[in-house]
Amino acid sequence: MAARNRLGFALMLMAGCTSSESLSDFHYSSGNQNPGANLPEGGEIRHENVRLLGNQEDWLAVYQYAGTGASSAPLADIDTILEGGSGNGQWGPCIDERTTHSPTGNTTGGNTWPFQPITNATYEHFPSVPTLTGTGISGSLPIVEMNPPNTVGNSTLRTYDFTYGGGAPGSNFASTFNGGLTTEEAAGSGVYTLDMGEGDAITYTFVASFTAPLGIGGSANVNVPAGQDLVATWDAPANVFGTGNEHVQNTYFNFMLFVDPTVPTAEFMCFMDLSKPGTLTIPAAVISAIQSENGGSGLIVDANLTHQMLSETNPADPNKQARRFDIVTIWCNISTFSIQ
Repeated sequence: MAARNRLGFALMLMAGCTSSESLSDFHYSSGNQNPGANLPEGGEIRHENVRLLGNQEDWLAVYQYAGTGASSAPLADIDTILEGGSGNGQWGPCIDERTTHSPTGNTTGGNTWPFQPITNATYEHFPSVPTLTGTGISGSLPIVEMNPPNTVGNSTLRTYDFTYGGGAPGSNFASTFNGGLTTEEAAGSGVYTLDMGEGDAITYTFVASFTAPLGIGGSANVNVPAGQDLVATWDAPANVFGTGNEHVQNTYFNFMLFVDPTVPTAEFMCFMDLSKPGTLTIPAAVISAIQSENGGSGLIVDANLTHQMLSETNPADPNKQARRFDIVTIWCNISTFSIQ
């Protein structure tokens, strides 16, 4: 329990892919199911089922913001990283997310979504308390704004002015909105509808459940061998793609993420090759870089994530600028790790 409390809000998620299709046919892109893909960020619902150091938790938060100068993090350039098996240079299928480096797989530099901080944003209240209905929820679940406000992004390492719902892991978790959720309210493959009191209600399907490799999500520390490739294998759920392998609402990504919780900061985010579902090889160079950065210990995350990008105009925004609203579901597994 002491270790769990020390980790606080430095506990994370992220993305990757599973398919027998050719990677070159895959697009993390816009389309009729992702009309907001090319717009700047403007808010999200983040709905997560988490195994954290052997404990099961649900995390749920909703927020929106306006501001023509508000920052927007670039999406990971998955095609560039994995195309043709050439990988991202010495990092293979991984993005270098360290703050002292500019990720090769990200042509704009800086951290990729959802790690880059949000700046110059004006956070907005909804006209009424957002509600969620669906699998495992009795009636409807009000997603209330907490007092004091939640400012923590558990799986993003971002901070917010405030969110509806939310709540960081740790000794006070039971008193947060997240601490009152039940396992059934973030059900793998469940169907949910979010009503924000404005615009049309949004219905989405939660990502499928799976068992993470290497015992990630359990209470035991994950031992990572030094000086060699780290190979992980698992049973990957079937994936869903649109015409031409387009990224659609139920397309999921799988990733393995290494986090330094003392900062906190993401270090490397590694994506599964679409043509090899249920297997991921992380090069020895990545393992050595992590070891040299912080002594080779921290948090290791393995997660499946769906990410639908909608387009909306915030009625409270005087400039009526169209921004992206993200629908994010995550089946997340988090453990400590050490390189030995």
